Amino acid sequence: MRLNEIPVEGIPYDQLKIEKIPCTPAYMERAPELVPARARTVVINPNRTCMPLGAMWAVLGVHGAIPFVQGAQGCTTYVRYTFCRVFKEPATIATASFHEDAAVFGGRRNLVEGLRNLVVRYWPKLIGVVTTCSSEIIGDDMVSFIKMARARLRQEIGAEKADRIPIVLVNTPSFAGSHVEGYDRASRAFVETLATVKDKPNGKVNIIPGLLYPGDIREIKHLLRHMEVEGIVLFDISDPLDAPLRPPQKFPYEPPGGTPVEQIRDMANSLATF
Repeated sequence: MRLNEIPVEGIPYDQLKIEKIPCTPAYMERAPELVPARARTVVINPNRTCMPLGAMWAVLGVHGAIPFVQGAQGCTTYVRYTFCRVFKEPATIATASFHEDAAVFGGRRNLVEGLRNLVVRYWPKLIGVVTTCSSEIIGDDMVSFIKMARARLRQEIGAEKADRIPIVLVNTPSFAGSHVEGYDRASRAFVETLATVKDKPNGKVNIIPGLLYPGDIREIKHLLRHMEVEGIVLFDISDPLDAPLRPPQKFPYEPPGGTPVEQIRDMANSLATF
C-alpha cells in the first residue's frame, strides 16, 4: 500500500487496498498442476513428526521407565511440550544435553555422565536410550557407550543395583522415518532386548497397540476382560499419560500404571501376538 501521508483519523477498511508486488520483475506464479505434490519442498502442517517422539511415547508406557535422549536439549523440550499439549500430563524425559563439543568429539561423556546422574537421582526401573539426528550422523557407538555407562554404575552403586536397571537402546534417526517408525523401532528393541527367554507358556496374548490414546488402550483391556483373555499390553499408556493431576506424593515422582518390565520379559512365553 502506497500513501504519501496517513490521515489523522486513520484509514477506513473500505479504502484499504493492498497491492501485491512481485518478488522480482520476472516473477510469474506457477500453475498448481505443474507442481506435483511429490516435487514440493515445503509441507504445511504435516501430520507427522520426528522418529524419537514415537520412541519416547513408547518408553513412557513402561512402568517406572524414563527415556534418555542422546541429543540436544531441544529434542527433549519439544517432545515434552507436545506431550503436555496432547495428554495434559507431565512427562519425565532425560537428555544428554549435546553442545558443540559433543557434535565434534562425540557424545560418550554426555551419555556416561547423564545415565549416572539419572540413576542416582531417580532410580528408574528401566531406561530407554533414544538416539537423535546428531548422534546418528556423527556415528556414536551407542552399544560401547552403554557398556561404559553400566561399568561406571557398577563401580559406584554396586553390580547388584546396576544390573537391576535394564537399558534398552532404540536407534531413531529422524531423517529415516516419522514418529510411527520410531514407535515400531521401540517395540522391536524392547522385545529383542527383554523378551529373550522362552521357558513355560503363560497362556496369554501380546497386544502391541501402536500409537493409540490412553482411552483406546483402556478399551482394549476392557475387551480382553470381557472375553476372559489374559493379555500383555506393550507400552500401556492408559494410566501414565491419563492420570489425575495431583501433587506428587513422593520424590522422585513415578506415574501410576504402565507395563511392568517383568511382563515384557514374559511376552516370549505368550501364545500369540497382535
